[in-house]
Amino acid sequence: MKNLKLNFYNIIFFMSYFIIFFIFFIVFILVFKITFNLKYVMICIISYITIFVSLYFNIAIVVYIITYKVQKRKTKFYNMAKKRADDTNKNLMVIGDPLNGSCFHRYFTHKILGPPYDYGDICIDLSGCPENSGDSMKASLEDIIHKFHTNSYVIFISQTLEYIKPDMLNYVIKELIRVSNKDLFIVNMNFDHDSYTDRHGKFTRYTYFTKTPPEYDVIEYYYLDNKNKKHIIYLYDKY
Repeated sequence: MKNLKLNFYNIIFFMSYFIIFFIFFIVFILVFKITFNLKYVMICIISYITIFVSLYFNIAIVVYIITYKVQKRKTKFYNMAKKRADDTNKNLMVIGDPLNGSCFHRYFTHKILGPPYDYGDICIDLSGCPENSGDSMKASLEDIIHKFHTNSYVIFISQTLEYIKPDMLNYVIKELIRVSNKDLFIVNMNFDHDSYTDRHGKFTRYTYFTKTPPEYDVIEYYYLDNKNKKHIIYLYDKY
């Protein structure tokens, strides 16, 4: 969990567990002060376990509902990409580990409900897609994408391009277009400006995509400078 970013969902996650543990601790002390009866102590422990398990499932459901639209888009676009790969007899490249995400998604929704998409024929991610039993590559796109042949893959990208620095993004997009021959399926992030920096003011995301395929026939995005100011919008008309 060393790469865990402090965001709204993670704050709620830790606060919820802190409150539950605190309440249990107080109740446990009171029970011990009132009586040393093992029966009451066991009732207290069983009640806590029940609350803990219920909280686990309830939080997973709530977070899934909150992020339902994004998860649904991931599943929809992945299925579209997979169909396109089948129709064109090309392999499917997945960029972005399906098990990545916020603390809630990694430890709740993905484990209970499963990831929103699969690994395809090859998965590329900085994590190396460790749960994938097939081909995986642990690398950044700017370092690896040029090694693939032209028109060799259908490419599905899940919330990954936003992490690429603006001075490399044009190059990466051109290479993605070349490798996929425009068979691109991109799920972009929908965040406000504040989410581009962590609590120390360090950039975690650099660009904001406003239009991407398959929803649009263009790739449009803008980037933020080190003062969090919006700069030029780049537009690939019909990419």
